[in-house]
Amino acid sequence: MALQNLKLERLNLEHTQVRDEALYPLSSFLELRYLSLKSASLADVSLYYLSSIPKLTNLSVCDAVLTNYGIDIFKAPETLKLLDLRGCWLLTEDTILSFCRRHPQVEVIHELGTVYPFNKNGPHHSSPSRSTSRTVQMAKKKDQAPVLPYLAGNCYLPSNL
Repeated sequence: MALQNLKLERLNLEHTQVRDEALYPLSSFLELRYLSLKSASLADVSLYYLSSIPKLTNLSVCDAVLTNYGIDIFKAPETLKLLDLRGCWLLTEDTILSFCRRHPQVEVIHELGTVYPFNKNGPHHSSPSRSTSRTVQMAKKKDQAPVLPYLAGNCYLPSNL
């Protein structure tokens, strides 16, 4: 049976030492919705390969060597709702916020904070008039940092950054 005939919806490749070139065939998984990767062998090109998975909703690319350039050129699938970038230590706050402005429907998780769609009704309610608003919640081990306005527009960051 060819790989493209599989109706795979979830795939966990964490702790497998997967490399960029191994991700190219994943674009043939037309039903794939959840993909978890955790490998220091992954770089920016992996995001290029993953952008062509049409129904992807949850993507974790943890501990990878992703750069700001890779995130800037990443064409997130329209269906993407969650992007977990924990352990991708080269990424900057500005790049993550820029990605969030371009993809307001995507919740992004990173050590710098979690950015998620937010509106005046709370994070789990949708409001068409406020669909591009965002809040960044920065969690410390024991307490939450205050959230204060940052930048022009609808992005918010804690005051301690």
